Amino acid sequence: MESREENQLDVQVPDSYIGAILGSRARTLIDIQQQTGAKITVHKRGEEPFPLHDDATRLISIVGDADQRLAGRLLIERVINDNFNRRQVS
Repeated sequence: MESREENQLDVQVPDSYIGAILGSRARTLIDIQQQTGAKITVHKRGEEPFPLHDDATRLISIVGDADQRLAGRLLIERVINDNFNRRQVS
């Protein structure tokens, strides 16, 4: 994880989980933003400001105060873990 600004947290996420983080019609992402008060941006491939990524990951930027950034990261991690567990059961 890297940060470009004091109020921004950048997280690299496996590309295969971006659909789960976005949700249908971006509903999951919107819910996370509403719950945390953070502004969350899922960068498109090739749009990432950091050159240290590969095609298997995408950058997510979480902007807000420290509590908002932490809550946003934790909810994103929960979505990833839930999705990972569903894949293991299937």
